[in-house]
Amino acid sequence: MAKTKFTKPKGRMKKAPKLRKKQKDDAEAWISENIWNKIKHAIGYVPFTTDLVAAYLCATDTKTAATLESRLLLYGAIIYFISPIDAVPDFLPFFGYTDDVAILSQVLLNFKTYISDRHYKAANKQLKSLGLKD
Repeated sequence: MAKTKFTKPKGRMKKAPKLRKKQKDDAEAWISENIWNKIKHAIGYVPFTTDLVAAYLCATDTKTAATLESRLLLYGAIIYFISPIDAVPDFLPFFGYTDDVAILSQVLLNFKTYISDRHYKAANKQLKSLGLKD
Protein backbone atom coordinates (compact mmCIF):
# COMPACT_ATOMS: atom_id res chain seq x y z
CA MET A 1 0.00 0.00 0.00
CA ALA A 2 1.34 3.43 -0.93
CA LYS A 3 2.27 5.82 1.84
CA THR A 4 0.25 9.02 2.05
CA LYS A 5 1.57 12.56 2.30
CA PHE A 6 -0.53 13.42 5.35
CA THR A 7 1.50 15.21 8.01
CA LYS A 8 0.41 15.53 11.60
CA PRO A 9 0.15 19.07 12.97
CA LYS A 10 3.08 20.34 15.03
CA GLY A 11 2.23 21.86 18.39
CA ARG A 12 -1.16 23.19 19.44
CA MET A 13 -3.48 24.72 16.90
CA LYS A 14 -5.45 27.82 17.84
CA LYS A 15 -7.96 27.34 15.07
CA ALA A 16 -8.93 24.33 12.98
CA PRO A 17 -7.34 24.59 9.54
CA LYS A 18 -9.39 24.62 6.36
CA LEU A 19 -8.72 21.42 4.50
CA ARG A 20 -8.61 21.06 0.76
CA LYS A 21 -10.13 17.89 -0.69
CA LYS A 22 -6.66 16.40 -1.33
CA GLN A 23 -5.63 16.99 2.30
CA LYS A 24 -8.88 15.44 3.54
CA ASP A 25 -8.36 12.40 1.29
CA ASP A 26 -4.76 12.05 2.52
CA ALA A 27 -5.90 12.20 6.16
CA GLU A 28 -8.55 9.55 5.56
CA ALA A 29 -5.99 7.35 3.78
CA TRP A 30 -3.54 7.75 6.70
CA ILE A 31 -6.26 6.67 9.13
CA SER A 32 -7.23 3.66 7.04
CA GLU A 33 -3.58 2.59 6.73
CA ASN A 34 -2.94 2.72 10.48
CA ILE A 35 -6.19 1.87 12.25
CA TRP A 36 -6.05 -1.89 11.71
CA ASN A 37 -2.58 -2.37 13.23
CA LYS A 38 -3.57 -0.27 16.23
CA ILE A 39 -6.76 -2.28 16.73
CA LYS A 40 -4.73 -5.51 16.60
CA HIS A 41 -2.53 -4.19 19.43
CA ALA A 42 -5.36 -2.70 21.50
CA ILE A 43 -7.98 -5.44 21.17
CA GLY A 44 -7.57 -6.59 24.77
CA TYR A 45 -7.53 -3.09 26.21
CA VAL A 46 -10.41 -1.37 24.42
CA PRO A 47 -13.66 -3.08 25.44
CA PHE A 48 -15.73 -1.60 22.62
CA THR A 49 -13.55 -2.46 19.63
CA THR A 50 -16.53 -3.61 17.53
CA ASP A 51 -18.27 -0.28 18.19
CA LEU A 52 -15.12 1.60 17.20
CA VAL A 53 -14.75 -0.31 13.93
CA ALA A 54 -18.48 0.09 13.19
CA ALA A 55 -18.20 3.84 13.84
CA TYR A 56 -15.16 4.09 11.56
CA LEU A 57 -16.98 2.19 8.80
CA CYS A 58 -20.03 4.41 9.32
CA ALA A 59 -17.96 7.59 9.08
CA THR A 60 -16.36 6.45 5.84
CA ASP A 61 -19.72 5.35 4.40
CA THR A 62 -20.96 7.99 1.97
CA LYS A 63 -24.59 6.87 2.41
CA THR A 64 -24.61 7.68 6.15
CA ALA A 65 -26.46 10.77 7.34
CA ALA A 66 -23.74 11.62 9.87
CA THR A 67 -22.98 15.32 10.10
CA LEU A 68 -19.60 16.72 9.12
CA GLU A 69 -18.96 17.83 12.71
CA SER A 70 -19.61 14.36 14.12
CA ARG A 71 -17.41 12.74 11.47
CA LEU A 72 -14.58 15.19 12.24
CA LEU A 73 -14.88 14.48 15.97
CA LEU A 74 -14.72 10.76 15.31
CA TYR A 75 -11.73 11.15 12.97
CA GLY A 76 -9.99 13.28 15.60
CA ALA A 77 -10.58 10.65 18.27
CA ILE A 78 -9.33 7.90 15.94
CA ILE A 79 -6.20 9.90 15.10
CA TYR A 80 -5.58 10.35 18.85
CA PHE A 81 -6.09 6.58 19.31
CA ILE A 82 -3.68 5.72 16.48
CA SER A 83 -1.04 8.30 17.35
CA PRO A 84 1.83 7.01 19.49
CA ILE A 85 2.05 10.38 21.22
CA ASP A 86 -0.74 11.02 23.71
CA ALA A 87 -1.38 11.91 27.35
CA VAL A 88 -0.67 8.42 28.72
CA PRO A 89 1.75 6.33 26.60
CA ASP A 90 0.06 3.16 25.35
CA PHE A 91 2.94 0.88 26.35
CA LEU A 92 2.33 1.44 30.08
CA PRO A 93 0.70 -1.64 31.64
CA PHE A 94 -2.87 -1.16 32.97
CA PHE A 95 -2.93 2.59 32.26
CA GLY A 96 -1.72 2.88 28.67
CA TYR A 97 -5.09 2.94 26.97
CA THR A 98 -7.14 4.73 29.65
CA ASP A 99 -6.94 8.11 27.93
CA ASP A 100 -7.76 6.57 24.55
CA VAL A 101 -10.75 4.70 26.01
CA ALA A 102 -12.05 7.85 27.72
CA ILE A 103 -11.92 9.94 24.56
CA LEU A 104 -13.23 7.24 22.25
CA SER A 105 -16.13 6.35 24.56
CA GLN A 106 -17.32 9.96 24.71
CA VAL A 107 -17.12 10.41 20.95
CA LEU A 108 -18.81 7.06 20.32
CA LEU A 109 -21.69 8.02 22.60
CA ASN A 110 -22.39 10.99 20.37
CA PHE A 111 -21.81 9.12 17.11
CA LYS A 112 -23.75 5.95 17.98
CA THR A 113 -27.04 7.26 16.55
CA TYR A 114 -25.58 7.13 13.02
CA ILE A 115 -24.31 3.55 13.19
CA SER A 116 -26.66 1.00 11.63
CA ASP A 117 -26.81 -2.80 11.78
CA ARG A 118 -25.00 -3.09 8.45
CA HIS A 119 -22.04 -1.21 9.94
CA TYR A 120 -21.92 -3.66 12.86
CA LYS A 121 -22.11 -6.62 10.45
CA ALA A 122 -19.28 -5.15 8.39
CA ALA A 123 -17.26 -4.49 11.57
CA ASN A 124 -17.67 -8.08 12.75
CA LYS A 125 -16.66 -9.32 9.29
CA GLN A 126 -13.57 -7.06 9.31
CA LEU A 127 -12.53 -8.19 12.80
CA LYS A 128 -12.97 -11.84 11.77
CA SER A 129 -10.83 -11.29 8.67
CA LEU A 130 -8.09 -9.87 10.93
CA GLY A 131 -8.36 -12.94 13.16
CA LEU A 132 -9.57 -10.89 16.12
CA LYS A 133 -13.03 -12.47 16.46
CA ASP A 134 -14.37 -16.00 16.31
